[in-house]
Amino acid sequence: MPLLGPLVPFTVGQDSATSGRSFALTSKISMRDMCFSVDHIADDGLVIGRNGYVDIPVGSVFNVLAKEKLVGDLPDIRSVDLGVVAEVRLLLTEVWCYRRSVDVIPGGHSAGLRLEGAGIDSLKRSLQTQQSREALWLRVQEAR
Repeated sequence: MPLLGPLVPFTVGQDSATSGRSFALTSKISMRDMCFSVDHIADDGLVIGRNGYVDIPVGSVFNVLAKEKLVGDLPDIRSVDLGVVAEVRLLLTEVWCYRRSVDVIPGGHSAGLRLEGAGIDSLKRSLQTQQSREALWLRVQEAR
C-alpha cells in the first residue's frame, strides 16, 4: 500500500523492557498513520475510541472517515480496507484520557475526543449502520 502524505518523524521515550532507561528511536511515518478508531459517541458528545500508534495533537483536523472489516478466522484473520465513507473536517479541540484533559491523543490509548466541524452527522450515521467486525476510522490525511 503506498504511503499517503509526507513522512514525519516521531520519537519513542521509554520502554519498560529496558527497565525504564530512556532511549531514542527515530522513524518515519505517514500522515495516514494518524488515525483514531471510533467505538461510539457518548451522550455528552465525546467521541470514544482508540488511537493508532502515533500521538495526535489537539488542533489536528480529521478529514477522512474510513471503514475496515475483519475477515476470516484465527489464525488467518485479516483486515480489508472498505474505503472512504465520507470526507469530513473535524477539528480536535479536546482530548480526555484517564479522566483528565490532555494535549494529545496518546498513541495506542483509548480516549474521548471533543470534535468540532463538518462530519459529525456522517460519523453518527456510519456508527448506526456499522456491521459486525467493521471498524470506523477517523484519519488525518494530507491532500496529494
